[in-house]
Amino acid sequence: MQRQRHAAEIRAEAIGKRYGAFEALKAIDLDIGRGEFVTLLGPSGSGKTSFLMILAGFERATSGRLLRDGVDITAQAPEGRNFGMVFQGYALFPHMSVAGNVAFPLMVRGVGTEEIRRRVGEMLERVGLSAHAGKLPSQLSGGQQQRVALARALVFEPDVLLLDEPFSALDKNLRAAMQDEMKRLHREFGTTFVFVTHDQEEALALSTRIAIFDRGRLLQAGTPRDVYERPIDRFTAEFLGEIDLLPLEGAHRDGDWIVGRFEGATLAAPAGPLAEGEAPLIGVRPEHVRLTLADATFAADDNAVPVRLVDRTYLGARTRLDLETAAGRRLGAEVSTSDPAAALPDGAALAFVFSRADGHLVRDAASPA
Repeated sequence: MQRQRHAAEIRAEAIGKRYGAFEALKAIDLDIGRGEFVTLLGPSGSGKTSFLMILAGFERATSGRLLRDGVDITAQAPEGRNFGMVFQGYALFPHMSVAGNVAFPLMVRGVGTEEIRRRVGEMLERVGLSAHAGKLPSQLSGGQQQRVALARALVFEPDVLLLDEPFSALDKNLRAAMQDEMKRLHREFGTTFVFVTHDQEEALALSTRIAIFDRGRLLQAGTPRDVYERPIDRFTAEFLGEIDLLPLEGAHRDGDWIVGRFEGATLAAPAGPLAEGEAPLIGVRPEHVRLTLADATFAADDNAVPVRLVDRTYLGARTRLDLETAAGRRLGAEVSTSDPAAALPDGAALAFVFSRADGHLVRDAASPA
């Protein structure tokens, strides 16, 4: 089978969706580049699946428009879009064999018998299911059923593949294996993938870009590194993993830095947008924190906050340390279990230290209502 070369470019312009008085989507603007792997990430009820259903054509937007390669497809029926879909529950036909399930989208498109046989055979080989072609879905494992669903969605060479939490029913190890399979298929086919999940690690591992949804709004879209290391608001920062957020008083710009005070310590982070009178947070991920004795000497570009050790959690190769500032604010850090800090007694006086460059400004606000 030739590599898929019909990937589409998608643009959503002010897409809104209402169900009666409930506003499920609020003016979503999102560009999805040709051949990208874009993940829609957010908690349950954030609007990500509603947006996916609008992309598929199964739901009609209440407002805004949807473009594919510059052509308005807002009102186009699903069958006219040439988009593939993998559902959360796989939606395989239980009475059809593996080969029959994969052949079905080709049959409804009127593809000839010999061509169907060739393409189904090649696709099953690509997903490692050639030996299971004659089995029913009930005779397959969960991971094998997932591969059948992927093969069926890709066999007709869709312009876009839409995936609605396809790994949610799989155990951790199988989920990791399917993530590797998904990345391989995306790389080989070159199709535009749009993937819905609420699993942060999955989104970071798979995506070329991540779009963060909350309460019907698109909060931030960027590369996995961008959204993880430079979240723009408190919701995104906290949703994407462990993070320490330190509020700044008297925040002001000083050259390339925003400088302020936190419990008497002067802290700084790379300058970013700062509204007049705004009191931002400095965010730092636990892996960027190091712990030293309280009386240690710090580099000129270090931020340092006095803390005491209050608890620890053994995680195998890593140990999480729970810390408390003089004013009672709780902070956290992860260190190697072999780090001397991991063996210190509760109550030990330490310094919570991170480089100015590893901090970033975060708006002290959750997602707007």
